[in-house]
Amino acid sequence: MAAVLVVGVLVLGSRGGSYSVHARFQNASQLVKGNLVQVAGVPVGKIQSIELTPDGEADVLDAKGDGNFTARLFVDAKTHLPVMLTYQDRERNFRINRPQRKDGETDEQFRARMRAEREAAGPPPPPKLVDVSMFITDYKDVGGVKIPHHFSMQTGDKPTEEWELKKAKANPKLEDDQFKRKTSN
Repeated sequence: MAAVLVVGVLVLGSRGGSYSVHARFQNASQLVKGNLVQVAGVPVGKIQSIELTPDGEADVLDAKGDGNFTARLFVDAKTHLPVMLTYQDRERNFRINRPQRKDGETDEQFRARMRAEREAAGPPPPPKLVDVSMFITDYKDVGGVKIPHHFSMQTGDKPTEEWELKKAKANPKLEDDQFKRKTSN
């Protein structure tokens, strides 16, 4: 997928100004808005926007849903196969906070203290939104249908998941009894 990448780059000179750099890539599937741009390992700016080239190498489908949800599906213009999906989602922070009982504290005292601490803290802040990108690659012919065999997810600028489809079968023969509930004796 070709794209024009617009990058705001901070010039580390005596004037301290900034300017935009426009670059064209043959494959922009790993580019994410907001990611840091580095030169020789030194952060110099962030990706401000990603725009597709007018030569029709990729199409973008914009989708909108409830609660201001938006998503963009990037489709290869020649093969009509999806190559990337981007959207925003709530940042997930998985923290387990296991409160400790104080010496000599009864169950009732512990529960009352926990209730009071929760009430004093107030409601948690709304979760921060982060950019999520799914990259869809390695299409293989399976019974006359192109099926992607590799998926990778990125949340913000960090890879978070990767899946590989090892085996796929198109239109397998299914028997009705495969869907019957098994009874136990």
